[in-house]
Amino acid sequence: MVKHNNCGCVAGLAGKGDFNELMAYSGQAGYKPDYLYLMQRLMMDNPEAAVNLAKMIAKQPGPPMDLNTLADLFLQRNAVREATAFLLDVLQENKPEHDKLQTKVSHAPSHCLVQSSG
Repeated sequence: MVKHNNCGCVAGLAGKGDFNELMAYSGQAGYKPDYLYLMQRLMMDNPEAAVNLAKMIAKQPGPPMDLNTLADLFLQRNAVREATAFLLDVLQENKPEHDKLQTKVSHAPSHCLVQSSG
């Protein structure tokens, strides 16, 4: 039952875009958020907040969610603008392990062209 209450509180904080408070609450409550669920929910309700949450997840040490999966969540919904914003932020460090992410962002403009011409 406690887990359910934590989930609702975390989802509420995420919905408001209050990610600093979300992290503080999760740490204090000893609760590990279901980031996949939060991302999916935010992408439907508040795509900009989803981008901000994805950026926050990516900045955590040993990110709790695979960065390729985060990018794919945006691209699967044709949220190219949001995917590009996330990827450009993550790729600022230009790490070798981000080669697949670099490929995704280099293909984003072609997705935009295909989407707008259809």
